[in-house]
This record gives sequence, C-alpha cells and structure tokens, in this order.
Amino acid sequence: MKIKMISSIKHKSLALLVSLTLGLTALYLGVAVIISFVVEDVILSKLLQKHVYYAEQQYQTTGKLPDLNLGFIHLYENHSSLPHDLYESIKQSSGDQEIFAPDNTHYHFQTLDLGNQQKGFIVAEVSDLLVVSKNPSIFILFFICLILALLLAIYLAHKFSKQIVNPIILLTQAIKSGQISKRSNSLPTFEYELGYLSNTFQKAFNDLEQALEREKNFTTDVGHELRTPLTILKNHSALIEQRGYKESDLTEMISVGLQMENTVSVLLALARAESIEKKSCNLKMILEQAILTHGNNNTNNMNVTLDVDSQLSLMANPALLSLLVNNLIANAIQHAESHQLTIRQQHESLIFENFIHQPSSKDLLAAGVKSQSSQGVGQGLYLVTRIVESFGWRYDLTQINNTFSFSIYY
Repeated sequence: MKIKMISSIKHKSLALLVSLTLGLTALYLGVAVIISFVVEDVILSKLLQKHVYYAEQQYQTTGKLPDLNLGFIHLYENHSSLPHDLYESIKQSSGDQEIFAPDNTHYHFQTLDLGNQQKGFIVAEVSDLLVVSKNPSIFILFFICLILALLLAIYLAHKFSKQIVNPIILLTQAIKSGQISKRSNSLPTFEYELGYLSNTFQKAFNDLEQALEREKNFTTDVGHELRTPLTILKNHSALIEQRGYKESDLTEMISVGLQMENTVSVLLALARAESIEKKSCNLKMILEQAILTHGNNNTNNMNVTLDVDSQLSLMANPALLSLLVNNLIANAIQHAESHQLTIRQQHESLIFENFIHQPSSKDLLAAGVKSQSSQGVGQGLYLVTRIVESFGWRYDLTQINNTFSFSIYY
C-alpha cells in the first residue's frame, strides 16, 4: 500500500511533466512548420512583386512586355494568351495568387497593370522551388526532433519529478515510520510551504507526545502520592473496627480526604500544563509540617536538622511545595544510611543532605528509576524535578563522599 501510493504520486507528476513538455514541443514544431510554409510563400510573392514592377515599367516605356530570361516565370499581356488550363485555374483561384494545376504543378501568379484598363499576368511555375512541400526530409527532421524532444522531456521530467515529489515522500515516510520524537526532531526540514508543513507536523507530534507523557506522569504521580493517605484511611478503618468510633477519627479522615483531593487537583493541573496558582508560602512552616507528618508515620526515628530562616517566604503553590518537601524527606527516610537528615538554607538555595551507603550509577531523576532496596515506583525524585521546573526554579543532585545532596535554587 505504501509503495503503491508513493509510485502513484511519482508517476502522476512524471506524466504531467512529460505531457506538458511534449505538448509544448509539438506546439512549437507545428508553429515551425506553419512558419516555414508562410516564409516560403512570402519569398515567392516578394520575388514576383519585384518582376511585376519591372515588367510594368518596361511595358509603359516600350509598349511590350520584357523578356525576363527566367525559365520558370512567364508574362502574358491578357488572359487570352494564357494556356487554357492555366486560365481556368486562375479563374477558380478566387484571388489567392496560388494555384495547383491538375498535373500537380504549383503556380504563383499576380496581375499586371498595363494601363488603359488592360491587365496582364505574371505566372511562376514554382514546383521545383517548394523546399518544404517537395522535400520530405524536412518532415523527417521534424519527426526526429519530436522524438528527441520527447526523450529529453522524459529524462528532465523524471529529474524534476524526483526533486518535486521526494520531499513529500520523505515527509510521508517519516510520519509512517512512527518514530517521530520531540528530542530528535525526526521530520525532515524543507524550504517554503513544505518547510512550514513539516514544522507544523513536528509541533503537532511534539505536543501530542508531551500530552501523552503528562498523562502517564499524572497516573504515576497519583499512584505514588495517594499511597500514604490511603494507608492512613485503611489503618483508621481497621482501628475503628477494633476499638470503636471516636470523634477524632472523623477529623483525621476528613483531613486525609481533603489532602487527597488537593493533591489530585494540583497534580492534574501539573499534568495539563495549566497555570498553577502561586502565593507567598512560609518555607519553614511547610518543612516543619512535613517533618511532623513523617515523624508520626515513621518507625525509623529519623533525626532532622532544620536550618532555615523562619521569615523566609517563597512564591509557590502550597500543595505542590508540600509534595516537593515530603518526597525529599521520604526519599531520605527510605535510602539514608544513618537516621540523620539535614535541611539547610544557603544563600538562595535549599539543600537536603543525608548519608548513603554508596553512590548510585543510575539517573535517579529519571522516571521509573529506583534503587534495589526501594519498594516504590521510582517516581518521587522525578516528580520533585517537575515541580521545581513548574515553579521556574533550578535543581542539582550530587553524590560525593557517600553524601546525597539535593539543592533547590529558588
């Protein structure tokens, strides 16, 4: 199906170019033939006009027609002196000044003004002078030229059709390959309208790929972030079943429900690349809340050293900022060699540091990448990087001397 479609485009363009060239060639050859006949007749007419002028002058002077000493041109004082067959042909010519005798003899004639309303005739038997009509080699030459023009037209049309159609074929093949990526810009680049079309296709594919990637990230993010709230709800349900219902259980479950709703909302906005509402957030307060949350749910007794200005405020979305610090703290709890995490402010950056057993050779910031000891889905740090980028901030991860350090530059 693919070859058939491409061949039809090439064949159609080739046929159109060949037809156009052949048509123009045939037209010009036809015009050349017509012009050759016209030029031949004009030359003979001019020749006769010259002798007409000379004969009329001589007749006015001497009273008789001169002897032209030309075997193919004859002068006649009146129509009665004309040969009968020639006279009949002239009568039937309707003033065309060109006649064909029954014996296929070709004549050109003109009338002579001899004065006193007397008209003579000058007749030229031009059969041997008709180069075009009597020389078939000229038509053979025209036919040969037509064949050569056709062959040249096919060759040039093939070259031109390749130059015209190849960009379309390349664009079609690239689209059909299904391997278009925003990272490689795999669609070929062209000039003019085809370039605009290729760029438009590339942009559309890039937007589609980004949308699919955001959808995939959203699914993974929701699964990653809702595990803890769902676990809390599950534990509360089991606790209520054991000891009965308390008013504090409802408060806790409402809080967890609101947290889940807020988390899904901001993750959905992040996935849709929508504008996320930002406001001034007290960084230390959000860090303390995250530390307390993990302290209540953590059995590892992580010691956290917090060195952040209590007056430091950042323009960010509170829910996303809370997700960011919670994921970094959870990452330290799960992977730190010792139960020690340091969170400190340095100039215009926030640094999370903890000791690790050994540096990882993997790209820890990529989606789905996790260590062998991890029981997660490898989404935490990847989500952190996307949140940082959505705020317009920068980040840096280093693993030096068994120290894991994640810096955020706001």
